[in-house]
Amino acid sequence: MRSRIPLTLFAALLSTAVLAADLYCVPDTYKFRPDGSVIEFSGKPAGALADGNTVWSKAQKSVTLASARNETAAFQVVVAGEAKGVRLGVSALKGEGESAIPAAGVSVSLIAFTNTVAADGGGIFADICVPLEKLGGAFDVPYSAKGLLAPPEQKVGLALVEIYVPPGTKPGKYEGELSASGGVEAKIKIALTVWPIDLPARPSIIFDVNNYSSPVASLGVADTQNPYKATAKETIEAEHNCYRLFNRHRMYLNIMPYHSQRGYPRYAPMLSGNGAETQVDWKHFDERFGPVLSGEIFDDKEPPPHFYLPFNLHWPYGYSHDESLADKRLNFRKNPKDYKATLVPAYEETFKAVSKQCVDHFAEKGWTKTGFQVFLNHSDQENANSPWRLDEPYNKYGFAVLQWYAKLTNQHMRDNDKGVKVNYRIDIGHWNCRDPKCQCYKAKNWEPDDGEGMLEPHIDAWYIGAVHAYANKHRFAALKAKGPAHEVFIYGGGDRVSGPATGTRGSMWTFYDIGLDGFCAWKVGAEPASGAAPVNGGDNMAYSGAPLGIPELLPSLRMKIFRRGSYDVEYLKLAAAKDAEKVKALLKEMIEYKTSPGNKYTVVEFPSPNNNPADYEIARLELAGIILGMDLAKGLKRQGRIDGPPEAFVDQIQGY
Repeated sequence: MRSRIPLTLFAALLSTAVLAADLYCVPDTYKFRPDGSVIEFSGKPAGALADGNTVWSKAQKSVTLASARNETAAFQVVVAGEAKGVRLGVSALKGEGESAIPAAGVSVSLIAFTNTVAADGGGIFADICVPLEKLGGAFDVPYSAKGLLAPPEQKVGLALVEIYVPPGTKPGKYEGELSASGGVEAKIKIALTVWPIDLPARPSIIFDVNNYSSPVASLGVADTQNPYKATAKETIEAEHNCYRLFNRHRMYLNIMPYHSQRGYPRYAPMLSGNGAETQVDWKHFDERFGPVLSGEIFDDKEPPPHFYLPFNLHWPYGYSHDESLADKRLNFRKNPKDYKATLVPAYEETFKAVSKQCVDHFAEKGWTKTGFQVFLNHSDQENANSPWRLDEPYNKYGFAVLQWYAKLTNQHMRDNDKGVKVNYRIDIGHWNCRDPKCQCYKAKNWEPDDGEGMLEPHIDAWYIGAVHAYANKHRFAALKAKGPAHEVFIYGGGDRVSGPATGTRGSMWTFYDIGLDGFCAWKVGAEPASGAAPVNGGDNMAYSGAPLGIPELLPSLRMKIFRRGSYDVEYLKLAAAKDAEKVKALLKEMIEYKTSPGNKYTVVEFPSPNNNPADYEIARLELAGIILGMDLAKGLKRQGRIDGPPEAFVDQIQGY
């Protein structure tokens, strides 16, 4: 797996025109625009990539890959110039003797274009991955399939080839062929080396996909958002497909079960009775979410690591006991400085009764692998049923309410003896902020010491806004050391369509470097795959295939690249177990931290990952070599940063 041209020549030719090649291949960590320019090269043509790169040799008409087991090897196919009826096929990959990677483990997707709004950099970018068989197995350049965006300046067609290497695959070399026919005729040799390295099924850094409601609505499927009504089988099936899509990309869908600002339940069990006599009816809840929590709907049969519970200021006492969900019994706004004065005895009695039934039911079902999360996401907006800002709190009243509810949760749910995991989660964007130039520092009643003293002893899951996480990364180890249940996550947008792929992949390197347990994409919708209307490219990680006549979610290229970064983390972790100092030195070269004088957060050092796609491929070889005790990167040298897109010194997960 070596570059077919010297990397010095490779760097020098980046600005030259694409050579007259009908088809060439590149690694997955590149993003193209319709005219064939490459985002990582600041919009310059692909240049020398068409001749040779870390996976491709034009002279030998070959693609060379390497992979661990339980990893998906991938590369992009670029069809340059106009073409009609292009068909791409990949054979099974055969190894020594009877060993093989079957064709069933190989997929080919067209990478379609989406149109982004000005806030996202503006313009048209390749990001939507559509299984080629869903488009009849062929495509034109420019694209002509019904529903797909066909930019007038389109000069390239793009496809992603993915080869899954299952656990237990015999190490060694496997060979197959990529064939192109129709508008382009080509036969490309594929050589895949499988290393005797096993990547874990569950990623070391968890990627939570936060949704404020089920993504099925984007597919045109009716979504039942009422605990007192059964959910149609069609809806449940569509939703399970959504869960599976994220799971297959080493991500985990987590649907907010109540209206996040008002508190009324959407995806909760039915309740009846009052106070200590409150009874939980699990029928509708189990029909919809039982297969998720048992893990039976997933390929690996493993349930998700996190699942929101509907507990909040107004549930289970409040909006809960009738089908219209109009049962508002509490008005905390009457006395915001003394929340306990608003409570009635039945409030805690109801909480205790429902909590016990939750723990008992989950234990009975055997749902002991998932961490159930209690998360108060109320804001202090006028139309919200809370006078306090509990999402990213910044004053003592919010801290006090969160502390009180944390103690309640820990007493009645977390500290159970049945093996059920219940974690109290908090989004603490304005956490320990010491930067006088930061807006939150100037906020009214901002009292940072209150937050530290009142919350830290009681919080299990810290989800920290990106800016403040980078400013406080030195404190993560102390937080995590408080107990085995403690988790530290960072949250931000889903990464920008217009941003370089190295920023997406490099994010995972950053998360590993600063010791995070995970990342949460805080608002993940599903935009139409048609690309007809401009979209905010940071608020969606998947696309609705409905406009294309495909009734399912389609992955984004960013999902694929985040997954590649997730694999990198496993290599980093395995290599560090062999030689921690080498890995530490590699990280120092690949991830820099810099302040930005022109930014409002003047004292925060933001991560600046390496922006050279080739360096990530070489670094991966170096890590595999450390694990195996071999020099797999012999003759290759990382070149460092290239003349890529301008750096943004606000968190690299844009839009926060």
